[in-house]
Amino acid sequence: MRRTSHFLCLLAMTIALVSTEAMANTVEAVEAVRLRSGSRINSGELRSQKLRHDQNSAAGTQDKIRIEKLEIDKSELSRPCRPGLRGEANSCNDSLFVRAVATISGASIENVRFNTSVSGGQIVKSTGPEFIWDLSSADAGRYTLSVCVIDKEEKGRCSNPKSVEASVVECSSCRGGDYCASLKVSGPAGLISPGQLAVFTAETNENSSEGGTTFNWTVSAGTITSGQGTPQIKVAVDQSLAGSNITATVNTSNPKWTMPCPTSDTATVGVADMAMPVARMIDEFRTSGDNCEDGFARMDSLLNELNNEPNAMSLVTVYGDDQENHAAERRLKQLKYHLQFRSFDPERVEFIRGRSTGNGTTQLWVIPAGAERPLVIPAVESAKHAQTVKTGSAPYLHGAEYADGIPGCNNFDLDTYAEILKTQPSARGRIVIGESSQVRYRRKLADVLTALKTKGVVQGRITGIYKPVRAMQAEELIELWIVPRRVPRKRR
Repeated sequence: MRRTSHFLCLLAMTIALVSTEAMANTVEAVEAVRLRSGSRINSGELRSQKLRHDQNSAAGTQDKIRIEKLEIDKSELSRPCRPGLRGEANSCNDSLFVRAVATISGASIENVRFNTSVSGGQIVKSTGPEFIWDLSSADAGRYTLSVCVIDKEEKGRCSNPKSVEASVVECSSCRGGDYCASLKVSGPAGLISPGQLAVFTAETNENSSEGGTTFNWTVSAGTITSGQGTPQIKVAVDQSLAGSNITATVNTSNPKWTMPCPTSDTATVGVADMAMPVARMIDEFRTSGDNCEDGFARMDSLLNELNNEPNAMSLVTVYGDDQENHAAERRLKQLKYHLQFRSFDPERVEFIRGRSTGNGTTQLWVIPAGAERPLVIPAVESAKHAQTVKTGSAPYLHGAEYADGIPGCNNFDLDTYAEILKTQPSARGRIVIGESSQVRYRRKLADVLTALKTKGVVQGRITGIYKPVRAMQAEELIELWIVPRRVPRKRR
């Protein structure tokens, strides 16, 4: 009995110490102990214990992660009809988004990472094993979506991929709808001179290559040099057409139009008589903007044209800009200064302030002797009205003079500055002077105040501000600011 108890103790110690991997040798070790101790234990029973141990150990491990299947909610999608067409009985209204779902095993969803690839379209959303595949930009064809699992144990390698296919097809039931492309032909504005090219354009809201619209042009005179079959043509005008008109006609067609649509339009342009000179605009640019030097260069080109035509006159039309109240006055002042700087005859150049528009431009015209003056839409507001300031607006810089500025580009003008202050009695003036010393600052401020006083602005409405600058560095400046009266906020 004692020997049997001793054997059982040895058996318990042996089972506790061996690992799962060494359990295969446990039966032989215990059998040897039994033989030495003379105890009788059924070896088959030990093998059953080992099997149960192995099963219990295996119950705590996970299988390798894998994708069992990959499914999509639809495998064929119809593209919508092109503009101007529609499907019969509201067909071809498929959504071009595909929902794909992957079924996995061997792990919980929270611990899985997926990698996707498509041969067309794009994945726009990925939530766990669910993916949204966007094929709206794909042409007709067959496309593949592949999904795999990112295996952390394999250093991020993509394993166990699954793929599905979806087809994008053209709608087979598209029919003509109640749609027509708009059509309008335009030609050159005003008269053209013999030797020039007349450009005619068919304006439509349909892209000819996408919508299938064709253009066939004819002209009453002249020769189409380019553009036949396109929305725009160029017509050569020779000397024999002087004093006549040219009419361009376009005829359009589209096999997809099944309802009556406008298919033709015309435009006519006059050709100047050689005996009657025509004014010509040689340049046009934005009135607003900080491009003073560019304006001077364009003005030089105008003066060169006048030098080449001694009998011609010029017209400079400056249209205001609704987005910048003082742009027209500033541009006029700059161009007039440049004309004086070039010592050019002022009798040959006329300046006109045109009406304000959304994006005002400045036009430079050459008017040969005997030619009609171009039509100009004059400004409606007076000079004083153009300089008014809205009560309650923020302070703004009216004009400035900088030591390093380009001559003529500085818009330092005490006359208009004083006019604004007089027409806005509640507004105040603020003058910033940059000088290298207080003495120089006070002297310059006194000069400006004296000049304003002669123009009807009292000293009490002006505040001077000293801005120290380095001497001999061309940093001196004078800035004229308008400070409107602030409107008090209403109490709630």
